[in-house]
Amino acid sequence: MGIFDEIDFNKFPTHFREDAVREEIVMPLLNALGYSRFDEVNKIISGYRLKHPYVIIGANKEKTAIIPDYIIQKV
Repeated sequence: MGIFDEIDFNKFPTHFREDAVREEIVMPLLNALGYSRFDEVNKIISGYRLKHPYVIIGANKEKTAIIPDYIIQKV
């Protein structure tokens, strides 16, 4: 039995948006792979701001930071 056996990917509701995909599909997949927010070895980190020196927009360089949905860390 697979973790997505109960999901009919052809019949997503119209209100099924990115946040629902993260919680209903991505998080169960990460958990099935052995990652957890509470595991110090196979850890899921969310809401962490990654620093990047700059992004180029046109001819200008602007400082930026990126906040990914999830970072998975294996120690």
